[in-house]
Amino acid sequence: MTDFESVDYFTDQSLVADPQPYFDYLRSRHPTACPISNGVLAVTGWEAANAIYRDVESYSSCIAVGGPFTPLPFTPEGDDITDQIEQHRSAVPMSEHMITMDPPEHTDTRSVLSRLLTPKRLKENEDFMWRLADRHIDQFINDGKCEFLGAYARPFSLIVIADLLGVPEEDHEQFRAAFGTSASDIGSFEHTPITEDPLGWADEKIAA
Repeated sequence: MTDFESVDYFTDQSLVADPQPYFDYLRSRHPTACPISNGVLAVTGWEAANAIYRDVESYSSCIAVGGPFTPLPFTPEGDDITDQIEQHRSAVPMSEHMITMDPPEHTDTRSVLSRLLTPKRLKENEDFMWRLADRHIDQFINDGKCEFLGAYARPFSLIVIADLLGVPEEDHEQFRAAFGTSASDIGSFEHTPITEDPLGWADEKIAA
């Protein structure tokens, strides 16, 4: 692929194996930022990206999950749409999750979550990860191969976070099934969650 002008970054499979030439192309167009597909502005410079991450007054995380495929639930008006975002935030997909929150709500929620991440708890989670890694590898090692994301990376990261949040081990398989990473899916990149909204299921499960 050399015609990067027509590439849709979000869907073009030709970028999967090696996206670096495409990124070089974007930086050659503009060293800081340039428009790409779906009305997205790609930030290509480290200094600019760092400035955006730190500037919580000018930039919102409200579509951090949905991205350009889930447009804002309103028509932006004026140079500052902060009030519009807040008025319509409940209509933004996954607005109840911290990744889409902005300060001060994000700061307050992160403060609550940080109380879980004590040195003692992190050490317990590290010890659990060693045991978990062995268990997951045991499921496919005799085959001599695996589809890495489906067989290892997805279920491993999911259960590590579940353990960190205090989910008992006897419930781990329920979480794997809910997120489509159960042992029966090993060997295939395809996976089918048991629910259309696994994060909503997890919210209810953990709250209970």
